[in-house]
Order: sequence, then structure tokens, then C-alpha cells
Amino acid sequence: MLEDGVQKATPSVELLYERAILAYETGEPDTALHAAQSLLKLQPNYGNAYTLIGLIEYERGNVETAVRWWNELAKLEPGNPEPHINLGTLRQKEHRHEQAVGHFRDAVRRAPDDLGANLKLGLILSTTGHVSEAMQIGKRLTEMFPDRPEGFSLLANGLHEQGLCDQSRSAFDRALSKKADDTTLIGNALFSSLYSDTLADEEILTIHRRLSTRLHELATQHKKTVSCPVRIRSSDSRIRVGYLSADLLMHPVGYFVEPILKQHDRQKFDVFCYSDNASVDELTKRLRNLELTWQECSAWSDARLEEQIRSDELDILIDLSGHTAKNRAMVLARKPAPVLATYLGYPGKTERPSNDWLIADHHLCPIDQQLDSHERIARLPKCFLCYQSQPETPDVSAPPFEKNGFITFGSFNHLAKLTDSTVRLWSRVLDAVPNSKLVLKALPLADEVTRKLTRQRFADCGIDPSRINPLSPTVPLSAFMAEYARMDIALDTVPYNGGTTSCDALWMGVPVVTLPGGRFSSRMGASVLKTVGLDEFIASDADDYVRIATSLAADITKLQSLRSSIRNRMADSLLCNPAEFTRNFESVLQEIVG
Repeated sequence: MLEDGVQKATPSVELLYERAILAYETGEPDTALHAAQSLLKLQPNYGNAYTLIGLIEYERGNVETAVRWWNELAKLEPGNPEPHINLGTLRQKEHRHEQAVGHFRDAVRRAPDDLGANLKLGLILSTTGHVSEAMQIGKRLTEMFPDRPEGFSLLANGLHEQGLCDQSRSAFDRALSKKADDTTLIGNALFSSLYSDTLADEEILTIHRRLSTRLHELATQHKKTVSCPVRIRSSDSRIRVGYLSADLLMHPVGYFVEPILKQHDRQKFDVFCYSDNASVDELTKRLRNLELTWQECSAWSDARLEEQIRSDELDILIDLSGHTAKNRAMVLARKPAPVLATYLGYPGKTERPSNDWLIADHHLCPIDQQLDSHERIARLPKCFLCYQSQPETPDVSAPPFEKNGFITFGSFNHLAKLTDSTVRLWSRVLDAVPNSKLVLKALPLADEVTRKLTRQRFADCGIDPSRINPLSPTVPLSAFMAEYARMDIALDTVPYNGGTTSCDALWMGVPVVTLPGGRFSSRMGASVLKTVGLDEFIASDADDYVRIATSLAADITKLQSLRSSIRNRMADSLLCNPAEFTRNFESVLQEIVG
């Protein structure tokens, strides 16, 4: 929006502004700032100069100075949405979401038909749990801009958040029909397909192959891909391994990769981390302080990131994002390292033509159940995860049935995993255990409309809605973990299992019942339970799932015993042995690199 001049400018002012913009866009902020300041001496009310100076000051780290310039612009041009959009974006990056929402609302009030302002508001509402309002904005955008993808994408995100995966996929398809080369839309469509309980595994593979090939074509159509030569190493030289992720912070990926980064044998491995997120929290600080090379690359172009990775001369680059948010598909398509692998952040094969390996385990990817694919599978022994409890995690509580007098089933999984198949399966369990209740906790449940919809989905399966207790998230993490005191038995989702939530439940003494399917994302529960030695809670089919859950609910003595013993059992397993897990992980990397 920098180019949208409001005032009628004199030629000299126009020339100064063009110079300022050119200098800014070519990486010369001092020159840009000088030109903008000179411009204001000629025309003090030239609004775009305020915007530009604010951006330069922000990028220099002078946040409050940037805020002052944008606030001045808001006073100067009361009807201009741009300063409010900039202020909202700034506060969003600072995780001050309430303030960000307020600024974006101010922008929409000033420009109700502005696509950018509405989209900013809709996106932050969606990511903060206000799903229904975000969807209303999406619907309005589809009416105002029927040939644009943004409204359909907002609707798709909302439907996905509510667990309505088939409707979500249809909306993503509508969005892609408006802009088939939108890489973010393609990634969202791919990731959302993993949640489907109506698509066969072969269909999901086909979708991945088609859309991942499209991403590859978009990345390479204007620039020839230069292969990255394999580095010649002596037998005793260290392997240079890189990790690329936007989630190296308090996020499941950050939690699970931390033990590996800590435990890597520095005599055998040189470690590089490419953090694609400007946010910094306590976990980020811990990772940055490890013995490794850290690059914060969120502001880098794809070309600059590719150049940096190539110059680091890695032996293997491990992508921890797959097709999830903020991935660098365009960089990976150009293969900046001789070997590319995916691990941890994406539960399955990406089907990117450039990707060589998926790191998994024998439970997730049994040798006799693999579909044809060019991506090879490197299998870790026993389990693909290494779990560590976080600071201030509370002690295990007594099972709530002792106080309540009834059994409480529960799930703290993302609501997108609450497929119709899951609702039907859990309704059978609730029906078989009289007076039992179900507690749910997920970000979209902060939204009243979504809570009512969730209860109604169970009512449609014959369950009294009063037996469903939908709760919004709890922070900080220690308070969230304490919420497991509400449940006696955790029910895993189908076909997309819990990973982090299953580990968290077990750590808090709550047994987990799971039903594995045929694909990676539907076998994570089985992988975790087998590693801990709780195979008895892995069902063979839906009937067996109901039998296991109801039998466990009826055995009060066993529930009490499990409550007091699961944490120790888990702590003694490979799941919580970072040193042994990392040695196994390193052995896999050595086999891959050769």
C-alpha cells in the first residue's frame, strides 16, 4: 500500500518518494529515510512518507518510534486504514493479539470494502479461536470478491478448525480454482487432506503427488535448478546436518527436536539451524545457546535462504515443516543440499520431487503397508519421537472419578481431528458407559458457535449435549498440563491421531485408547503406546476400541494403578531417553548420508 499516494504531490515530491521507495526496496534504508524526511520538508502532510519512515524504524528495531509515525498518520488521515493495518501487524508479531485485533477492526471500520484489512482481521480472528466471526468475514469476501481466493481460503480454514474436513477441502478447492499458483493455498490443501476420514490412503497420496509436483514446477519454471554436489568427506569427518523450521519455539516441533539438538555428538556432527520465525521465546533461547550454527531467516527471500544453505555445504537438510504453515517449499524444490529429508513436523510423505527421505519408525510405516512412492523411508527403532517434560509440569493428580463419581473421557487434540468418524466412535463409547462425560479442549472452542456446533454433532449421534464439556485453551503450559486432572481416560482421534497430546496425557497418568489405520498420521498413537509398553490399549477395529475404553472405564482399580504408574513407565522407556534416542537418530542419518 506504500504506492497509494493520498495527496496531490508536486513533481519534486513525487520524485523524492520514488527515490525513497527504490532505496527501501533495494536495501538502502539510510538513503530511503533521508529521501522521505526531505519529502516531508516540502510537503509535511504526505502520508506515504509517514508509512515508509515507520517501516524503516520498525525494521531497525525502533518499535515505538515506528508506532509514533503511524499514529501520527492515523491522526493526519482519519479515513486511511493503512496505519491501523501496520499497527495491527506489529502487535500481532509481538503476540499482543487483543491489540492487533483492535487495530485491524479500526482498519475495517475505515475501509469496510478493503480486501487487505478484512483479510488481516479474518486471519487473526481465526488463529485466536474466533472461528465463526472469521468465517463471516470469509463469506463476505466471497461475495465482494467472487474471483479472488482469500474469502474461500478463510472459509476453508474455519471449516477445518471446526472439524468439518470434507467441507473444508471443498472450500480449499474453490480457492485454488481462483488462484492455482498460490503456494500457501496449495500447502493448506495438502495438509488438510491428511485429516480426511473419507479419502482413501491412495487418494491422499495422489493429491500430494499432484499438488507437490505443481509446487515444484512453480519453483523451477523461471530458474534452472542447480544440483548440489555431494561433499567429499573423509571417514572421520563430521556430518554437516541442517534443520529448517518455522517452529523452533514453544511448539510441538520445538519440544521434540530440542533433545536431539542437545544430544547431537559434536565430534560426529556439525549442526545448523535455520529458524524461519522472528518470534523468540524461552525454548528458542535455549536452542540458540546450544553448540550449533543458528540462522534466523524469517525475513530472508527464498533466494537468500537457498544461497545460505548451499554455502553451508550441508550433507543433509532436514525439513521439519512439510506442507504446514510457513514452510519453504520453493527453497526445498530447488534442492539446496545433496540429501533432503522430512521429519517430525509433517505426519507423512510430502511427495515433493526433490525430497529423498522420510524419517519415521516401524510402527508408523510398516514395511508391508507401504504405497508406491519415490520417497524412501528411514526407520528409527521403536519410536519416532523423544518426549521431554517441560519445566513446571505439575505432578500427577488423582483420577477425577474418585471425586466425581463418574468416568470422564477426554481429548485435548486439535479440533480439526474431530472428524465425523471420531464423533461416531466416541458416541458409541459414551453410550456404552452410562453417566460418563467427555471433556474437550482446543483453541476453536473459545468460539461459542463452534462449541454449540460440537455439542450438536454428538447430539446427532444420540448423545445428550450436556455430557459434552468443550473448553477453550489454558495457558501457560503448566496450567494446560494440570487440566489433564479433568480426565480419566484419553480417547485418540481417527484417522489423524494425536502425537504431542498422547504423550502429554500419558505423562499426566492418563491412559490413551487408540485405533491405528493404514497411514502415518493414523498410527502415531500406536507408535507411542508400543514404545511405552501399553499395547493393550491399541484397538484392532472400532468394536475393539469401544471394548477397550468401556472395559477400562469399568475397572476402577486398574485406572488407579495406571494413574500412579504410567509416568514412571514412560520415563523408563526410549520415549524419554534423549541420549539413546539421539544415538539411534544419528545412526539413521549416517546410513542416509553414507
